[in-house]
Amino acid sequence: MENPEYQLRFADRAQKHLFHNGALTESAVRARLNKRITELESPILAHAARWGWATAGRSYDEEDWRNELDKIFEFVEGREAVLLDQLTEDDLYRDWLPILSHHGGTVSSGLTLSIKSAPSLSVFYTTDGTDPRNLGGTINEKAVGAALDETLILTESLTLKARVRVKSLFNPDDAWGPMLEHTYYVDATEPETSSLVISEIHYRPSAPSDAEVKAGFDKRTDFEFIEINNRSDKKLIMADLRLAGGVRFHFPDLTELAAGERLLVVNNSAAFQLRYGDLDKVVGEYEGNLSNGGERLALLNAGGRALIEFKYNDSAPWPLAADGEGHSLTFNEKSDLASQSDPAQWTSSSMIGGSPGLENKPPLEVASVNLRFIQSSPGQPTLTWNSETSQSYQVQGSHNLSTWSIDSLPILPGTGDPLSHDIIEGLYDYYRLLIREN
Repeated sequence: MENPEYQLRFADRAQKHLFHNGALTESAVRARLNKRITELESPILAHAARWGWATAGRSYDEEDWRNELDKIFEFVEGREAVLLDQLTEDDLYRDWLPILSHHGGTVSSGLTLSIKSAPSLSVFYTTDGTDPRNLGGTINEKAVGAALDETLILTESLTLKARVRVKSLFNPDDAWGPMLEHTYYVDATEPETSSLVISEIHYRPSAPSDAEVKAGFDKRTDFEFIEINNRSDKKLIMADLRLAGGVRFHFPDLTELAAGERLLVVNNSAAFQLRYGDLDKVVGEYEGNLSNGGERLALLNAGGRALIEFKYNDSAPWPLAADGEGHSLTFNEKSDLASQSDPAQWTSSSMIGGSPGLENKPPLEVASVNLRFIQSSPGQPTLTWNSETSQSYQVQGSHNLSTWSIDSLPILPGTGDPLSHDIIEGLYDYYRLLIREN
């Protein structure tokens, strides 16, 4: 407790949780208590009626339950102020704070955020997620020293971290106040139950290729992914949402999803990049593995309410090609959200490997096209061909003209110029180019 770094970190936690709807504010504590009361009310009354005599010589009733609840809520009332006084008295909290005009949340683009301080105090802030103060008390080189009345014009979402620094003749050493940390979401909104769908589940990917095994990815599960689509016409705040069920993932701060866009949560980012080549829409890795036999998946909001919840399966009437043949489960996104539990609204992806981050479209067609080999390095050919902007392409290789291997970049958008592609899966005896009209 005597360590000054520990004391400041403690003050940071007190500031975060005792103000602005923090976890220890009275409103937050009351909300948690009421949630537990709702869960326990019916069984606790029955339990007390049966077993109350063991300690009191009589059965407890609802009045006893209510009296105990009143005692708890009486203790909670105004408790933040009492706790802050206790922490201040023990030098675990100082109210040296910047003055902000807005304390995070959803805001409109162009909002003017005012950052003020008393004349004798210096304010330093960052917008890149780092602490304005370095360990040991020096100023972070990325921190901005605020004027007495600094203003920021918010045009994109960001996290502001700000501290007051005190230095005077009476206090020659750098002293810092607790950190104010607020996230501002610009022109974004909280998701509703109709806003999002789990649009693709790749629970049984195709087996790793020789090159993938050589790179250290020797399990099918390495290539799993879940895709989520924003069906609304608004940018959505995904931060603090959670995937639950067979896999677990907590969406990090500042995660947003634009209208009509998709994001991906994967089993292994490096494996995904090797097979698909693009991490732009990947927001993180989940814990656990998707069940090959089917299981519950849920997307929960910060309060634990399910925005999405259903069970998929690997048996009919669910699409069978998703179980072992390398296709993914894809949802008919024009369907009602409630039908996520309806196997009739799911289909196997048109392509082996699925279409992570993209809409599931009709299958690619094998077409005759002029391919040219360029030997860029020993055993490492490059294919080139003329492309059209209205088409997408996929290179596949085979040793026997019957079994075709997916290469590391399954789908390549046409540019109107010649395209080239390194065959990193290994040199096959035959190659083909699949073409799809966009």
